[in-house]
Amino acid sequence: MTLLVDRLGAERAAAIIEEAGGERLVIPPALDQGDAPRPLEVRFGRDLAIVLVIHYGGEVVYVPNGKVRGGPRRVHLAEVVRRTIARESSSTIARALGCSDRIVHLRRAEARALGLLPDHREPRALAGRLAPRR
Repeated sequence: MTLLVDRLGAERAAAIIEEAGGERLVIPPALDQGDAPRPLEVRFGRDLAIVLVIHYGGEVVYVPNGKVRGGPRRVHLAEVVRRTIARESSSTIARALGCSDRIVHLRRAEARALGLLPDHREPRALAGRLAPRR
């Protein structure tokens, strides 16, 4: 696997890590020429989206989380449960805790097995334990 920084340069890699660290990005094989921007363009801007398509078009790319250095950080189950009940996305939780979204999914599965979260992933299952949406 080629490192992001090797293919894109330090500045571009830092921008991607800042926005999507710890996530898997599905890079489309090409960008549409139409008026409506693709989600990749909306998230990263047209210039960076073009660079991503040139280097990784049609691939799924894991973006490392730049916050974690010197080994993995233990992600506490209670924090993942609290943030899940507050309806934070896996990506948001991963960035906040300095881990990958895969670790967040594993902790959620562990919490479900322990009965700390509902067995199914329907948002309605959390009703009554959630703060109101803003």
